[in-house]
Amino acid sequence: MLLDRTADTSAAWMAEHLEIELVSRDRGGDYAAAARKAVPEATQTADRFHQDQRLRAKGPAPKLTDSEVITMEVVGSYLGLSQDKKLFDYFQQHYPHFFPALGSLHRTTFVRQAANLWVIEERLWCWLRDEVISHDPCKPRQMILDVSG
Repeated sequence: MLLDRTADTSAAWMAEHLEIELVSRDRGGDYAAAARKAVPEATQTADRFHQDQRLRAKGPAPKLTDSEVITMEVVGSYLGLSQDKKLFDYFQQHYPHFFPALGSLHRTTFVRQAANLWVIEERLWCWLRDEVISHDPCKPRQMILDVSG
């Protein structure tokens, strides 16, 4: 994780990782400009979460976006936070600046939203396993970094 969500911070990180070939981002212009500046040869794509805007068409919009919930689930799994309460409490305590809606969200609402996204999370894990994390000794190994710490 980076220290903040600004385009300058993203561009600085990308400039240190010139091996980046693909940038999956939201549809915001700041991140597109950061990627063009730092890694101009990289292909940019809007991730599916942002292409579809919302994965659900019925009911009120959730306070957290689906991509925020999936991010918390994936990072929580990486950190060994397997219980919903521990995961929710961890992000509420340590990352309220990334997920400001957590302060006004009940834990059970978060758990229901996460449960509704399990198929997408499973596909994401399979993609990470099969496509991102290289088992080829000729390819550089991928890393997950938490620099907030």
